[in-house]
Amino acid sequence: MQKFITYYIESAALQSITSFDMQRLFAQFIESYYENPDEINELLGDISWNDWKYVAGTDPTDTLNFETTNSKRA
Repeated sequence: MQKFITYYIESAALQSITSFDMQRLFAQFIESYYENPDEINELLGDISWNDWKYVAGTDPTDTLNFETTNSKRA
């Protein structure tokens, strides 16, 4: 993830991008990072972009807790 974030920042520096631009940059990163076409297709094919962007969900690891003493009192 760190390598993608660096790639993303370097590629999109000083410009406004859309979620579709981010998808394109992610695909470009995967294609440049991996050599095996089958692995690339599997990785990119496993991403459900519409679910990731538009479907509400909870923390899949169930480890995020933003509760504080003040939030409990409120």
